[in-house]
Amino acid sequence: MTRSLGMFDQDTRHRKLELPGDMLVVLSRIVPWDMFRERLEAAVGKTPDAKRDTRPRYDVVLMFKPHNLRRLMMMLSLAMTKC
Repeated sequence: MTRSLGMFDQDTRHRKLELPGDMLVVLSRIVPWDMFRERLEAAVGKTPDAKRDTRPRYDVVLMFKPHNLRRLMMMLSLAMTKC
């Protein structure tokens, strides 16, 4: 059972994310993610028909970030095991 968020839980979470060493924050400062948007949207394809009752898609760049973070962590893990 999950508990609901309190008044300051989200602020605490954001503060923890900005601590030194969080890879997603570091990558966001280094990588210009929006330069991938056009290619990602072309790869995903057309957006759903607005007339249909479907939920909106997740942002393609938002979904691309954790994918790259996971790949980077795998490469770092492999490099560490070879040392």
